[in-house]
Amino acid sequence: MEDLTPDDIRQLIISEDERNRSALYKRVFPSPEMHQYIKYVESKPYYYMLLDAWETKYGDSRELGIARLSELTKLKLHLQP
Repeated sequence: MEDLTPDDIRQLIISEDERNRSALYKRVFPSPEMHQYIKYVESKPYYYMLLDAWETKYGDSRELGIARLSELTKLKLHLQP
């Protein structure tokens, strides 16, 4: 979570946007409880692990995560190739 790539930042922005749009529903994936179930997933793609780490770190302090993404986007890091 310390050294996010531009693509990581874009994926996290998309995930947070989806979470905000689905406010009426409880998300199953990704969610703060996801790490309990990821062991049952046979193939663990990189983005599953990224979203699991994000939810583990910021799931209970969403404002801190969004503030971090906001700072990274102000630096335009998400626009780099």
